[in-house]
Amino acid sequence: MTERMQLQSAGFLKRLAEASQEWRHLPLGRLVERLEGGEDLCDLAREFGLLADAAEEEHLRRDWYGGASSWWPEHDVTDIVRRAYVDALRMVQERGVPVAAYWIEGASELRVELLPSRNQITMLFLTPHRKPILDALALQPIADPSRPPFPPPTPGRPGGPDEQKHGDRPTFSLQPPTPPRAPAPPGTKPPPLSGPR
Repeated sequence: MTERMQLQSAGFLKRLAEASQEWRHLPLGRLVERLEGGEDLCDLAREFGLLADAAEEEHLRRDWYGGASSWWPEHDVTDIVRRAYVDALRMVQERGVPVAAYWIEGASELRVELLPSRNQITMLFLTPHRKPILDALALQPIADPSRPPFPPPTPGRPGGPDEQKHGDRPTFSLQPPTPPRAPAPPGTKPPPLSGPR
């Protein structure tokens, strides 16, 4: 069975791509050494301006690099990502082109693919579906049994949506449309487009 893969958004990957526009002109050997030396990925990301704020750092530490409590507890995400960064930075130095980084969720295994081209190095973070999402889908009820599946109809403007409140969420019901007007007999003036108000 083929799993559905989805392109996901990750702010730190977007900022990595933006920063690589400048990095391709800088000597990156020291950064590569620090990565190979085992420095903390989030500490380096913060130092190089790749994190938006403390909440994003916490998210990365917990959900990506959190080991047994991460989205992919069966993978050593930190080591895989560290090796990918080292290889990507070396390619940036050799080729003088920036990185375009994307996260694709739904792969059969966690891996990072580096695809060099004349204009960029495409970095694909391919991951299985996130564990908490799979768990949540398995545990969530399909419908809330305390709420009726459809709101009761309310009278309103014929043919138009009428907003009504159903619990704490707005819902819409459609009234039956007004029957179409018969065409005007030949030689007569057509009726006005708007009806009486």
